[in-house]
Amino acid sequence: MKKASPHKRTSLPKLPGFFDHLFYWLWYYTPSGGMPDRSFAVISVVQFACLLFPVAVVLQFLDTPAVRFLYEIDDRLTLFPLILPFPVLVWRNMRIYTEERYRMMHDFYGAFHVSVRQRYRLRFLVCMVLAVLAILLEIWLFTLYHDRCTAISSGSSHPASLYVPYRYDNGYDPVQEGVYRIVDEKGRIGYADEHGNTLIEPRFAFGFPFENGKAKVTDTGEQKEVPGSDGEYHYWESDDWYYIDRKGQRIE
Repeated sequence: MKKASPHKRTSLPKLPGFFDHLFYWLWYYTPSGGMPDRSFAVISVVQFACLLFPVAVVLQFLDTPAVRFLYEIDDRLTLFPLILPFPVLVWRNMRIYTEERYRMMHDFYGAFHVSVRQRYRLRFLVCMVLAVLAILLEIWLFTLYHDRCTAISSGSSHPASLYVPYRYDNGYDPVQEGVYRIVDEKGRIGYADEHGNTLIEPRFAFGFPFENGKAKVTDTGEQKEVPGSDGEYHYWESDDWYYIDRKGQRIE
C-alpha cells in the first residue's frame, strides 16, 4: 500500500484577513449597493492611523532638546514625510479590495448561520468604534506635540506651574530681571518670567540667575558642599560653562 509522504500538505483555502472582514461590512453598509472606493479609502485611513499611532506616542516622551533638534531639521515640524505612506496604501488597497473580493467574502459569510454572521457584524462595529477613538486620540497626541513645538519656537513653552521654583537660601528663587529659575522632576534648571510663563524649559544641569540679559549655565558637573558650612551651603562645579539669552540660545 502506497503511503502519503509525511511532508506533503493538503492545500487549504486561505482564510480572510482582518481587513477583508472590514472591507466586506463597509461595502455591506454602504447605501445603493456598495461603493468600493469608499471601502478601500476607509481601510487606508485605518491602516495609516495604525502606522502613525506608535509615532504619536513616542513623540510625547521626547525631552525638550530632542524636540528642539527635530524642529531644527524639519522646518516648522510639518512631519511631511509621515504623510507619504498614505497614497501608497490607497493605491495598494484599490488594487486588492475590488468587487471580486467582496463576492469572495459574500460566499464566505454565506456558509455560516445567521447568528454567526451577526457576531461578525458586531465585531466589525466594535472595531470601527475603537478605530475612531484611536484616530481621535492620535490627533490629540499630535496636537500636543505641535503645541509643544510652537511653544519652543516662540519661547513661551509650558506654564511654569508645571515645575517647582528653584530654592535659594531656604526660599524660592527671587525674580531677577523679570526671570526666576525653575526645576523639573529630574533636577534640571530652567527659567520662567514673573507672570508664570516658562521662558526656557528645564534642561540644564545648573544655571545662575540672569544678569545683563544673559545667564551662565552648564550641562555637566556636580553639586558640592561649601567647606565649613555644615551642609547648609553648596556650589556647582563644572568645567563647561557657557551663557544663554532669554530664549535659551547659546551666546558666543
